[in-house]
Amino acid sequence: MGNYLAGLSPFRKAMPSLPETLVREIKLIKQINEDYDKLQSDDLYNKLRGKRSPTPSLSEKFYALINYEYAKKRYARNYEDISQWDPGILTSAGARKKDALGNDKIFVYKQNGYYFRTSKATAEHRSQHRINHSAINTIHINAHPKKELIDKLDEFVSKNFQVIYKVPKKKEAWNQGNDSAVIYFYQTLTEKQKNDIKGLMTDDLIRTDDKMIGKELKKGVFLAQYPSPQSCADLAKRINNLNPKLCNALDKLQPLSVGLFEATKCVVIRYESVVKNK
Repeated sequence: MGNYLAGLSPFRKAMPSLPETLVREIKLIKQINEDYDKLQSDDLYNKLRGKRSPTPSLSEKFYALINYEYAKKRYARNYEDISQWDPGILTSAGARKKDALGNDKIFVYKQNGYYFRTSKATAEHRSQHRINHSAINTIHINAHPKKELIDKLDEFVSKNFQVIYKVPKKKEAWNQGNDSAVIYFYQTLTEKQKNDIKGLMTDDLIRTDDKMIGKELKKGVFLAQYPSPQSCADLAKRINNLNPKLCNALDKLQPLSVGLFEATKCVVIRYESVVKNK
């Protein structure tokens, strides 16, 4: 046996090494598989919604890792003692408001764990014209769950056409997210609207000065800055350079929000460092 192994030694030395591209691919796939396997026992990941394949592809695992990174940045918080919250906030968030004639002043609908609230005029216009495009501008507010917040935002949307805002349905979601209220502008945001929002969001309504992605208008109030088409294209190219199969995950991530863009970039940077390390 010893002579047999000795005879193999020159042969082993003569064997060509694996191509660098194949070495990179093996390292990448190994690391993605290991990271995905760790998620299966993670409490936050297991709370995330969505169907999961029993035999996920590489791109599905990559997509799951991006979603988890997004959830970590956005939901892994507990800001305050929820027992101190205004008990009427969820009731008021889910209620329509009437004008002096008893007609609906505020239109409310539920979607994906949120209450969306807007003026009757905006709701009717969007329904009649079947408007379904993305918002032009978005303002994120890290606010306390107070009835006063709902009252002020209701008043704002009632005076501003093509503006909708959302707040969480469940108190746990209020306590975990760093943008408990999000305002969507379907027409270009004006300076007056910015100033109005800054004036409405008084210090007693703002929960924290946590930094969010975008331009800070005041403490706890941020104007989202969407990734440019070129930035998205550059990120897609980096993912393709890692492994073209991973690009399938991008289809599920569309449209790419500010938070998802940053989460995707964070995951890409991680795996770029994995394949670069010898």
